[in-house]
Amino acid sequence: MAPPAMALELGPVVTKLSTSLGGAVPVERIEQVLRDLLEQEFSEARVTSFLPIFLHRYAIETLRHGPTGDAQGGLPAAIGTGRAHG
Repeated sequence: MAPPAMALELGPVVTKLSTSLGGAVPVERIEQVLRDLLEQEFSEARVTSFLPIFLHRYAIETLRHGPTGDAQGGLPAAIGTGRAHG
């Protein structure tokens, strides 16, 4: 049986991230980052209540700075503050 984290519905997180990033990142890239984060960081999480919050935070950092913390993510620092508008 797969851990509960792997069954998490990512649609709402993708929508929130896309809004937070002002549409600057393709939805496919956001989905890939979220899947990677689930596999690498949260695959064994048994409690998933706050997982969307953690995924949003980690994805913003990954998309802004890249997985190694450099500018590889391709977003200017002003984009991706993690705050949704609206």
